[in-house]
Amino acid sequence: MKIGLIANTSKPETKAGLTQLIFKFSGHAQLLLEEKTAALIDSDEAGVSGYQELANQTDLLLILGGDGTILNIIHQLDDLSTPIAGINFGHLGFLTTCKEDEIDQLISELRSGSYKTSKRQLLSITLKRDQEVIYTSKVLNEISVSRSNTGKMASMDVYVDDELLNHYYADGILFSTPTGSTAYSLAVGGPIMSPETKAIIIAPISPHSLSNRPVVVGDETKITLSPDPSSHGELFLSCDGQPLQAIESDMKLEIKTSKHSISLIRFKDRNFYQTLRQKMHWYTNLRKSDLY
Repeated sequence: MKIGLIANTSKPETKAGLTQLIFKFSGHAQLLLEEKTAALIDSDEAGVSGYQELANQTDLLLILGGDGTILNIIHQLDDLSTPIAGINFGHLGFLTTCKEDEIDQLISELRSGSYKTSKRQLLSITLKRDQEVIYTSKVLNEISVSRSNTGKMASMDVYVDDELLNHYYADGILFSTPTGSTAYSLAVGGPIMSPETKAIIIAPISPHSLSNRPVVVGDETKITLSPDPSSHGELFLSCDGQPLQAIESDMKLEIKTSKHSISLIRFKDRNFYQTLRQKMHWYTNLRKSDLY
């Protein structure tokens, strides 16, 4: 197996972890390093320039970092057909395959082919002014539309299949995939959803009216957001925490399910609900009698 190795080089612990990883994989797989990753350990071999070029040359991308590192790399890939395995050097790690102390198990399952893959839905966005396309992006977690003026509320209309859903007056609004339901959407009161669910979550951020609750729509739905032209200032758009893009009053944002998806590597004996219990610190052995 050819494996493309990418590390978050900004983390101080990465160099030691990367050195250990390369040693453990020695003799089990052919490793190709991304150029910044290779430079971190002063590798004798020149690293591969660009994430897409690395993906084109390998069977699997192995990423050292947290969920943010994986999201950043996905946004720089044009072809998403290469599976991704992540080793968690971050905090939550909902997208990663394993922790640093589980590398031996990862190697074993990659060698035997006993691992599972989890296919994840992506969203596609298009920002337009009339028929002119201003900005496009793919999204794995969520689309955030927020106010530009911290002293004013954001004001916008959201349409579902060209039918007005609601006029939102809030700090902003999120459009989330099931994968992103455990990220920003969860923080604003959205539901937790299995990543295999085919749906889109619409969740207002600190709405002016308490009756404005998160709404879940089908994955074949077309969603359109229009800013209120009488509102104060621009709105700002961010996809998976990427750099902000202004939404001006004469623009429209269109959101739909992408024709593309990504595959994340999972251990054969691990599923979403086990990860959820671990990350959310849910107590599985707590009895009713223990509460009193």
